[in-house]
Amino acid sequence: MERPTSRNSSKIIFLALAALLAFYSAAHAADGYLYKICVNQKYGFIDKTGKVVIKPAFESAADFSEGMAVITSGDKTGFVSASGNLAIKLQYDAARNFSEGLAAVRIAGKWGYINKKGETIIAPRYETASNFSEGLAAVKKDGVYGFIDTRGEEALGFKYEWVSEFKDGLARFKKDGKYGFIDKTGKISIKAAFESADDFYAGYAIVMQNGRYGLIDKKAAFAAQPVYDYISRFKEGAAFFEENKKFGFVGGDGKVIVKPQFDGVSVFSEGLALAKTGKYYKYIDKTGKTFLVPGFKFKDAAIFIEGLARITLDKKNVFIDRQGRTVIDFKDKKCFFTDFKNGLASGYIQDKNVYINKAGKIIWADTFKDNAIEVKKNK
Repeated sequence: MERPTSRNSSKIIFLALAALLAFYSAAHAADGYLYKICVNQKYGFIDKTGKVVIKPAFESAADFSEGMAVITSGDKTGFVSASGNLAIKLQYDAARNFSEGLAAVRIAGKWGYINKKGETIIAPRYETASNFSEGLAAVKKDGVYGFIDTRGEEALGFKYEWVSEFKDGLARFKKDGKYGFIDKTGKISIKAAFESADDFYAGYAIVMQNGRYGLIDKKAAFAAQPVYDYISRFKEGAAFFEENKKFGFVGGDGKVIVKPQFDGVSVFSEGLALAKTGKYYKYIDKTGKTFLVPGFKFKDAAIFIEGLARITLDKKNVFIDRQGRTVIDFKDKKCFFTDFKNGLASGYIQDKNVYINKAGKIIWADTFKDNAIEVKKNK
């Protein structure tokens, strides 16, 4: 249900670069963080030093979850461990990440669940299956939805048009085209009265009523009345909203803390949010006050992550700190990056896909030459 900050794509704060480089992402494994790489259309993983832990050999690879990652070769799917071993052989038609010790797998059109030894715990018999969340998984059988526990016992009855995973103690359900929420006993906690609804997060859920967005708490009371063109989830105690094509912020009590005045905004991150006026961006605090004004204007920017933020200058990315000082700049080289995550940022510099650390050092790169790829690692 999440939307960008405006119906007009030119207002979107978050760069398309994130999608362009989506195959580079960090995942937490048992012995540290592993970062996904793609070399010659094959996927593998490196560690924080740039060492290749899992050689690029798979046609697709998911991020690690609970020490395992879904990988695909040909038309079959299996799992690798963080040590690089093929932990569960390629035998499934599809699979989801491990969650709460189990992973959903599909065989011959039906979904079941396995453990990390590859043992079948819940036989494939469901039409769809979600990840386990808060002890239950949403599954579909004979055209209706219900829940199962980690032993495969059916819970709450199969009687719903649709259900979501449990989040924050509640799950969404659909009845007669409307959405509401149930608790883990199956009791309707919030009746189906909304045209759309998001999961609860930090005690609040985004809902739509009569074509307008608002925020409700777990008692179905509106923390923010459904009067907005859009409203986001709360992040760091604030949520942005759209009203008459302008953006502002409300606090946790639903009261406006920053009046709608900007052409685009981001969520708050590390105490700051991006705000766009006309063609240019700036950073604001929760009073709407400009926090940082570098000695130049920038037409593209990202939120602060791990103390640094990307801005675009002369068709390349540089990173600035909270004082507005440029701390990473590849000078005249054309480059783009994602945000830092767990100490590394992915991107490209001229003809190289790379990972860099916060010192601006390239710790891994693949170089394209005449359709061949030469894998390099800084020493």
